[in-house]
Amino acid sequence: MTVNKIGYLLMFLLLLGQQAHAQPAESRQIRSGVALLPLTAGVAIHTSFKNFQNAAIPANGLVINTQDGLVLVDATWDNYLAKNLLKETDQAFGGKVRYVLVTSAHEDRIGGLAFWQRQGAKVICHRITALELVARGFAAPEIVLAGDSVLTLGQVRLEVCFPGAGHTPDNLAVWLPEAQILFGGGLVRSATTRGPGDTADADLIGWKAALEILHQRYLQARIVVPGIGPFGGADLLKHSHNIVVRAINK
Repeated sequence: MTVNKIGYLLMFLLLLGQQAHAQPAESRQIRSGVALLPLTAGVAIHTSFKNFQNAAIPANGLVINTQDGLVLVDATWDNYLAKNLLKETDQAFGGKVRYVLVTSAHEDRIGGLAFWQRQGAKVICHRITALELVARGFAAPEIVLAGDSVLTLGQVRLEVCFPGAGHTPDNLAVWLPEAQILFGGGLVRSATTRGPGDTADADLIGWKAALEILHQRYLQARIVVPGIGPFGGADLLKHSHNIVVRAINK
């Protein structure tokens, strides 16, 4: 087995919290570089893996099943992985991807966006992200948000929170009130992470304030999904806040 496939396997088992060998469906996902992890009957985490220096770097997003089709939160690392994710969502849900809500303009959020646009999906993003997408040659997004917004897509309510610049200038969080799931994206660090990661575009003071907003609004979250790594509970918000405070005080 190659180093790359070993990386896929280890991360996938970590996401599932299992010590067992991968089952056939899981093995297929590992080979494709994408994984789906169901959270509820209608919501799953999608994770895509990019090989960088012989390490498989994961990026999380969500798949939300609605009466009118699928909503993705974030687009995977690249078009190849997006195509493989489509195969997985076809098997798991069977619906067409109608919308892609991107939570920042970082590569792990938008790398596969052109594929979804070619499939006819409408793009939702913050206005800062929209400017960056157009500057990079993507088609203009259909729905551009100026700040906090409430969307009802296929009768599923999504609350989009823009808590200000933090990990990136345009970082969004997505709250699913019915399922009590918070997708924190780049703003939230997993429990297995001890540092803030890539801070090239970060505003650490703003990031601290953004996490305080998320903590205040979504402390009741049953599941919190970080941009990278295993999901957890609302304690990830405090964990992430502590990481950012340490980075500020260095």
